[in-house]
Amino acid sequence: MRISKKSDLPKWFNLENYKKFSDLDDDMFITQIIVRRNDEVTDVYKSDRYFEDKLSSGIYPLNYPECKHEFISDAKRLSSSRIFSPISLLSLGDINDGVENINESNDKNIYDSVDLISPYPFFYGDIHCAIRLDAQDDLIINDLKKLLPEWRRQLGIELESEKIKNSWDIVRGKIISYQAMALRDLLMWQKASGNQITNGVLTVALYPEGDFDATNIVQTIKPFVENLFTDSSIEKFDAEISSKRK
Repeated sequence: MRISKKSDLPKWFNLENYKKFSDLDDDMFITQIIVRRNDEVTDVYKSDRYFEDKLSSGIYPLNYPECKHEFISDAKRLSSSRIFSPISLLSLGDINDGVENINESNDKNIYDSVDLISPYPFFYGDIHCAIRLDAQDDLIINDLKKLLPEWRRQLGIELESEKIKNSWDIVRGKIISYQAMALRDLLMWQKASGNQITNGVLTVALYPEGDFDATNIVQTIKPFVENLFTDSSIEKFDAEISSKRK
């Protein structure tokens, strides 16, 4: 169906709800981007009532699964980042489940190397490896620099080019002024429903004060949103935000 009138937009969509993004701290802001990206990659966004239950309030509700393991409250916790994290008991549980179900997997490439065990088949870029922390930093870094391209070559992984070169602070401002989260949610709804919203309707729905027009949407805003929701951009901005905490 071609959506050529604002009144034909889905009932769950309310632009006012996206004003909440201006008040989010950076950690929650990037998390809102990450969960939407994850739902797209895993096709969760195609499930019934996804948009009504997850996106109708603008802010994606976050529900963390209950941990089945008991931990000692004063046990040591090692620092981690989105790219580097020490293996945990939860990770071991995921790996064990994956190994037990290896013969049931339809994706024969997940465990195509005896040296590779990744518990996250939807993100086939994660591997676990051992690091000797008693070695000097320069030795660890030099070894890693040599091994990274070799591992990627062996696994057939190609790096995405950097899509957005601006800093997070600048990008965050663009996300808000462009109504990028609202646009992204409508574009996801298009994919899930098979409907097509005209750029004219997007213009009046997202920019009622006339900040941008249909030409801006086509030439600037849609490409920005597409580049923002790539793995390379998310990794870049998540790392930048994480570095601010230190």
